[in-house]
Amino acid sequence: MVSLTSHTGIKLSTNPIEQATHYLTDRITLSAPLFAGLLTPAHIVTEGWLREHLRLAQLPVGLPDGNANGVNSEQTYIPIPEDLYRPPFDDTLPLDMHLAHQWAPQATRVKLFAKLRFVLLTETTRPAGDLVDLITVGGGAYEGFKVQQGDEAFGALLARLNAKGKSTVGVMPVADAEGMEAALGNTGWKDFVAAANRCV
Repeated sequence: MVSLTSHTGIKLSTNPIEQATHYLTDRITLSAPLFAGLLTPAHIVTEGWLREHLRLAQLPVGLPDGNANGVNSEQTYIPIPEDLYRPPFDDTLPLDMHLAHQWAPQATRVKLFAKLRFVLLTETTRPAGDLVDLITVGGGAYEGFKVQQGDEAFGALLARLNAKGKSTVGVMPVADAEGMEAALGNTGWKDFVAAANRCV
């Protein structure tokens, strides 16, 4: 992701950041990192947009860019049109998602997860990865729950979080169902699902 700190200053990040102005990708597809980009004000563009920005930044001061009006866009800060660098849609993307406006920045998506708390079921000590980045960029809170603690402790945690009420508007358990069923067995996993249904 890209953050422009001034008309020539650029910061790059491999992780989603709330301050991002542009998200670089070669194609639009269904992926957690791209979804995280949608939760920011970022424009989704190809690397060509960045290369053009850098090219203009390297031109000597006062040198025309050779365009129709002889203006160097970088020096006068005429924004480079993002539409010219829109990534193509991936072939795997459903046709009803091949609409440019769906992937344009929208203020209603910023802080989409505010006041939501996600409980991530895990076998490890601490949740990590794309899902955590997605929640964080979306303004949500999260905590991990090790399934080895059992479904009763899980249900008690959900009940405690729901009782807070004022700090959250919703508690969202999240799990890889297939992975959890493989780890806990069919019966054990059903006990966790039942605990979630009782409390959410």
